[in-house]
Amino acid sequence: TAVTNGFGAAIMVLWLVLYTKYSPARGAALAKIAVVFLVWAAMTFLAVFVITDEWFTPLRHGESCKTEFVGICCIAFNILMYGSPLGAVKQVIKSRSVASMPLPLSLAALISSILWAAYATLLHDAWVGLPNYIGTFLGVIQIGIYSMYCRHRQAGEQRLVEDPSTSMQPSCSA
Repeated sequence: TAVTNGFGAAIMVLWLVLYTKYSPARGAALAKIAVVFLVWAAMTFLAVFVITDEWFTPLRHGESCKTEFVGICCIAFNILMYGSPLGAVKQVIKSRSVASMPLPLSLAALISSILWAAYATLLHDAWVGLPNYIGTFLGVIQIGIYSMYCRHRQAGEQRLVEDPSTSMQPSCSA
């Protein structure tokens, strides 16, 4: 898992660098990244230096409160990650357009959460299952919202896809 997590972290750092480099609102993007980093650093500090086994009893024999705390933090951030495309819902409903909702991201998150939920079910692992069951539910909501508004376009809005062979964004029209 160290190789997988290290690779995932490297890809995420690369994505953050590219996003901030090309973002028109670079200052706001950097501020948000800084807040997330500070929250992560605070949770890491708590897990390593503050949480003790005297606070509460771990859920499984042989586990420590530190691993339980880190697991709970992972669950929380995983759920936030799966729900993050829902941040565009207000704009989608207001504009009645899915131009601001990333369908490929929503589909990838849904497929990933379904696979991890199935894996967790087979292993009877609640730590892996909980965020992925919720992620599956949130993914279904995202795809449902996308399908509800994908045919509604504002009169002046141009089609996102003129030539399906040259676009990464799927077209709503059949």
